[in-house]
Amino acid sequence: MRIFKSFVCLVLGSVFMIHAAQDISEFTLDNGLKVFLIDDPSASYVTCRTYVRTGSINEAAFLGAGASHYLEHLLAGGTTTKRKEETYKKLISLFGGAFNAYTTADHTSYFINTLPKDAPEAISILSEWMFDSAFDEKEFNRERDVIIKEIEKNEANLHRKFYQYAQESFYKYSPQGYPVIGYVENFKKLNMTDIQSYYRTQYVPSNMALIIGGNIDKAAIMARIQATFGQVPTHATPRSAYVAEPIPFSQRSMTYEGDTHVTYLSVRFPSVDIYSQELSAIDLLEFILGKGEDSLLNKTLVLKKKLAYSVGVSSYTPANSTGFFDISFETDEKTIEPLKKELFQILATISKGKLDEKMIAKAKKQKLAEDILSISTIEDKAEKLGQSYIYGYSKDFFDHYINRFKGVTKAQVILAAKTHFIPEHATITILRPKQEIKSSRNIETFSSILVKKPRLISLKNGIRVLLYHDTSLPKVHAKVFVMGGLRAEAPTRNGVGMLLSEMLGKTSAHYSKSRIFELIEGNGAHMGASLGVHTFYYSLETVSDDFEALFPVFTDTFLHPKFAKSDLEESKRKLTKRLSQREDDWYSNGSYQFKKQFFGTHPYGLSALGEPQSVSGLTCEDIQSHYHYMMNPTQMVVSVFGDFDEEKILKQIEEQFSSVKPNPKGFKAFQVIPRDRHTKKIEKVISIQQDVAALFIGFDSTTFKEKEDSLKLDLVDAVLTGAHYPGGRLHTQLREKGYVYMVHGNNVAGLEPGYVVLCALTSADKIDSVKSIIFDHIKDIQEHLITDDEFTQAIAQLHFYNKDRIASLEALAVITATDELYQNGYDYFTQFDNQVRLLTKEDVQTAAKAYLKNPQIFQFIGKKE
Repeated sequence: MRIFKSFVCLVLGSVFMIHAAQDISEFTLDNGLKVFLIDDPSASYVTCRTYVRTGSINEAAFLGAGASHYLEHLLAGGTTTKRKEETYKKLISLFGGAFNAYTTADHTSYFINTLPKDAPEAISILSEWMFDSAFDEKEFNRERDVIIKEIEKNEANLHRKFYQYAQESFYKYSPQGYPVIGYVENFKKLNMTDIQSYYRTQYVPSNMALIIGGNIDKAAIMARIQATFGQVPTHATPRSAYVAEPIPFSQRSMTYEGDTHVTYLSVRFPSVDIYSQELSAIDLLEFILGKGEDSLLNKTLVLKKKLAYSVGVSSYTPANSTGFFDISFETDEKTIEPLKKELFQILATISKGKLDEKMIAKAKKQKLAEDILSISTIEDKAEKLGQSYIYGYSKDFFDHYINRFKGVTKAQVILAAKTHFIPEHATITILRPKQEIKSSRNIETFSSILVKKPRLISLKNGIRVLLYHDTSLPKVHAKVFVMGGLRAEAPTRNGVGMLLSEMLGKTSAHYSKSRIFELIEGNGAHMGASLGVHTFYYSLETVSDDFEALFPVFTDTFLHPKFAKSDLEESKRKLTKRLSQREDDWYSNGSYQFKKQFFGTHPYGLSALGEPQSVSGLTCEDIQSHYHYMMNPTQMVVSVFGDFDEEKILKQIEEQFSSVKPNPKGFKAFQVIPRDRHTKKIEKVISIQQDVAALFIGFDSTTFKEKEDSLKLDLVDAVLTGAHYPGGRLHTQLREKGYVYMVHGNNVAGLEPGYVVLCALTSADKIDSVKSIIFDHIKDIQEHLITDDEFTQAIAQLHFYNKDRIASLEALAVITATDELYQNGYDYFTQFDNQVRLLTKEDVQTAAKAYLKNPQIFQFIGKKE
């Protein structure tokens, strides 16, 4: 049931409730509003969330127009009868700037994340948005233009487009087939009266749930809820029609063409509704068939027969209709028919009873482990709880759903396959390359979560170990970080790090490939490597009960890896296909071109994926050599965060990692790789195949050692574009004028000077205006001090950003380890708030003058048909 991941897990044969450790209170107000309070003293912030049981399937006369999504844009931050839009912007910026909303087919949600002291005011704001919208005409017209650009952006996203094609092909009767955002022509017909009518009907207390979670004072929170949400009169609850999608009489097939370099294939079978007794068995088949490299379809169709580059399986069950079981592939057009034939044969084999009990047991473990591993923050907990009520009218809905997996038998799984995997009932959707593309391309080729600091231990060989014991969730994150990343690659071997990240963990001195799959995927754990710009790291994520058994696998595969030629060829095959798809997405292509042009021959300009020519020539010896090149104990950090036995694991780390010897010929991470700063303005125009326009503007930034200047540039970013959440001058003005769908900025420091980038998605006819406005604001903050209000809001955003980035143990593990590697100290993040308090308005001006000069401007303009 791919509505979302539920929040309970089966551990050692019993039901383990993620929320059991939290204090949850449940109330129903007199007007019908459902309220849940989660008191979690370990949370570093409070999340306030409303869920409205209305989405694109509930739009009646406006079906296909995206009325729910339009309303979400107007309500989240919009003017009400109580306060103006600008007032909300200022208040939320002072909270830290963390608010957003989303719309789905069957519900809409709004949230504000803030510090505990501001939670009561956040509740008031949410209540005003839900019930007191003023529907300002200026905002109505502005958001109309923004959404039209959003629809255009979705049209330029191949994955979204293919998903919508598959939805439309499958759902012929249920409104689930309509896009949540709407069709542009239907959307344009919506007027103010339509939206107000929809608002009055759907946004009533009895059609909502309110979730408040964090380190809260329940009495104070409940008093504010009664004074706001509780004062809204009772209204009739809107009812949603249930539309069961009829089972096709014969196989349906739809083929589309697009600007893609890979062929997408979806095979969908009709499934059941959310209350069906078959649901658990069907959902287990999702894991048996398609979850992980050791899954049946990946092993057979991707790795062995090489009929596809990837496979994805999803069992989706909506609340108001029957669902589907989708099997999707990235493949080549010529392999579609043999791929379908092999797929149907595999499904028929399962339907006839040929299914190993071990596969079912493994799928159960994977499914149940996934639910634990999906929860890290109070926001995750509140989201699961809220959606559980929205879908099942009970906070316990998903508890019961998960508990049913214990009793699923082999016979039930086989019966589910036999009942639903009928080729004549399948809906086939294909998105293939346009012929002109096909002929021109060779497509074959914590108050705070941190109650105490992590414990730092240094081994005799120089390896540093960070341990942090936390029992709030029964899971563990183990990671090994080494200095390397893209900085350790040469242009002629660009891509070697990505191939290493794909191959590390496949085979080792003491574990075969099949045994690793059995232990890791069979226990629902995740193990793999990641490539960064400065670092390379290897991770294990597992439930606590399995950690001691899996940690030796993790250490052996990292310290004693083997690289098989067959694994290399398969990784190169997939990577080569990914390289051919680089131009299929405007942002990926734009970022690639921008960094390549901005950094020139410096390693920062290299692509993480490599280049076709460099990747094709890499050998197993190259992978092995690169691995050893980065293995230097003085440039390595091992971290374990979560619920584990500290002394036992530390002993294992000392035994295993003490064998790592100094590497005089290895990568010298702190040896400077010269990079000249830009001395003049450059402007280039580059064609892209999507019908959008994007603007990337880059400036030279700081090094890791220039901490004060880097923080000042973070403040500049907050003033211009918000600190990691939409906001700031540019977001406000450019969205106000309807010039952009999105605009964001980022300040990235490095061992050598990094970059500040401003990126905007717009259209060809507006890109010059967007550029002009951006430089007008840059000039303004260089010549004049920002206002007190701007400064206060930007500072609040930086404070919240610091809390937000350490909200999960995994994020904390990454931050502390990388700061330790970069010679900042593992506890550097604890100094952040104090350093922010030292910033001044003058710092914005001086930093803008010093760094926002000699811009490197890249305009990406879509080709006209």
